[in-house]
Amino acid sequence: MLPVASLLILVPLIFAVVTFFTKTKQLAAGFGFLGSLATLGLTLYAYLNFDSSTAAMQFYESVSWIPFLGVNYSVGIDGVSMPLILLNAIVIPFMILFTWKEEMESPNRFYGLILTMQAAVIGVFVALDFVVFYIFWELTLVPLFFIVNLWGGANRAHASYKFFIYTHVASLVMLLGIFGLFYTALNLSLIHI
Repeated sequence: MLPVASLLILVPLIFAVVTFFTKTKQLAAGFGFLGSLATLGLTLYAYLNFDSSTAAMQFYESVSWIPFLGVNYSVGIDGVSMPLILLNAIVIPFMILFTWKEEMESPNRFYGLILTMQAAVIGVFVALDFVVFYIFWELTLVPLFFIVNLWGGANRAHASYKFFIYTHVASLVMLLGIFGLFYTALNLSLIHI
């Protein structure tokens, strides 16, 4: 069976890397759009093969990652995450289309960061282990910081640093919650808690 959940993360990441190395705006926007369409196609495949009559986790993958802590790379799609993934996959191509004609500095970085953010957001939606969830959560903040800092409005530097501080303080609180959960449940799996 196709590792759909992992591919939904890998496809935009691969296109992001390619997009970072493009030389022209047209190539950057083109590869960005192509990557977002590939992600949309894969999402539609998952949606069409998704059994909405069951509450069971679908497209489930689990690989032992840090065994002594009980951390697994566990991903899957359920009835809550499927519409969110679909929404993400629909919005990103339109966002790229709407910015195609905009004049901007370093379009390769812009579109690469958008695809990186898409991969991280999908990672948040499919994560079934708190450590994996937390890593993808933090990864969503990195491209957002640079997008705001490099292409934001007039007060973008101040806004991006404020965003960075607030989100990372909140992330530390979430990390403390994950530690507390691990201490009480001795498990980091979202399925088993």
